[in-house]
Amino acid sequence: MEDIKSLKEKGLAEYKDGNYQAAARYWREAVEMLSDIADGDDEAAEAMASLDWELERSLYLNLGMAHLKCHEPREALRALKCILLSGEDEPEIMLKTL
Repeated sequence: MEDIKSLKEKGLAEYKDGNYQAAARYWREAVEMLSDIADGDDEAAEAMASLDWELERSLYLNLGMAHLKCHEPREALRALKCILLSGEDEPEIMLKTL
């Protein structure tokens, strides 16, 4: 899990420096690592789901913003849809953050 948090922080540093493509790459890699954990055994997936929803949501929101900065609205929408489709939050709450 520390690797995922490290990738998130690296992405934040790149984003702050205006390197939006690099930030998106870090965040995409972190999301893929989370997906790999979720695809593992059931106990690990259940633990990740309960403990790290905030991390996953944060990664997808960051990824969406990076894509918007890169003038890639479809990719941004795809990242934000991942949050909405998860069912963890009420859609009207998420839409207010857009």
